[in-house]
Amino acid sequence: MVVSNNCKKEEIPKQKLSTSSISDITQVSVTCGGNITDDGGSFITGRGVCWNTVQMPTLSDNKTSDGFDTGIFTSKITGLTTNTTYYVRAYATNNSGTAYGNEISFILLMNVAGPVVADPDGNSYNSVIIGTQVWLKENLKTTKYNNGDLIGTTTPATLDISNESLPKYQWGYDGNESNVTTYGRLYTWYAVTDDRRICPTGWHVPDDDDWETLKTFLCGSGSNVAGGKLKEISTNHWISPNTGATNETGFTARPGGSRYYTGVFYYLGTYSYWWSTTENGAYNAWIRIIYNSYEYLGKDYNYNKNGLSVRCIKD
Repeated sequence: MVVSNNCKKEEIPKQKLSTSSISDITQVSVTCGGNITDDGGSFITGRGVCWNTVQMPTLSDNKTSDGFDTGIFTSKITGLTTNTTYYVRAYATNNSGTAYGNEISFILLMNVAGPVVADPDGNSYNSVIIGTQVWLKENLKTTKYNNGDLIGTTTPATLDISNESLPKYQWGYDGNESNVTTYGRLYTWYAVTDDRRICPTGWHVPDDDDWETLKTFLCGSGSNVAGGKLKEISTNHWISPNTGATNETGFTARPGGSRYYTGVFYYLGTYSYWWSTTENGAYNAWIRIIYNSYEYLGKDYNYNKNGLSVRCIKD
């Protein structure tokens, strides 16, 4: 009897590649990819990324297919859920097998408690993590800048300030301090952008890009339903119908209304208006709006002398 042993030594894939960092983060998707710097001496027959909720994902797990060449490639990972840790690796396949890049992990945080902070008046605020950002869960209430200086107000609250060029004021809606606990205060843009700062230390008034990052995380390139995800549920503060409100973010938007520079207050219960620090011309700045009867997060501009709410974001 003749015994022949013809075992073939298994080849180790020699492709060299790395996994790209995570970008374009939304509530359900991210962009990743990789860079193949060496094909291992054989034509690349497949490339992409693979991912799973356990470490060291392989082609047996979720994967993308993104071409057949060396160099940098981009992959879109979709169908994700929030508050779940994912692991991802780039891969490259040739005749000798599949090689993998370094593993990276990510988690799409939403409605996760952030730090508790206080303003110079001693008001305490809870915060919430939404995507890559940390937001206060309430509108700002302070009557002081961070150095302790008072932010001015008018007496009565309906005083016309149209003749002032750089009015720096704050008010409770209708001049009624009982509204402040629920809705926060209304500030002119000039007070909002004063160098003494009105947000707690380590926080700032968002610019327009900050607001856009929030909207993109919640909606991506799809329908703008960010307003519904940010609105407090129920009609305790919102006037019916409070369309689309889920508050799944924990942002808890309430309709604080606005103050026109002539001293008239409008829209308590129907509109949330928030300043950004981004100017739009000499006398206006970009703002964000949520309405009781719509579920989108609107963008507009407003006159700098008007009084609007402020929602602070962590530096």
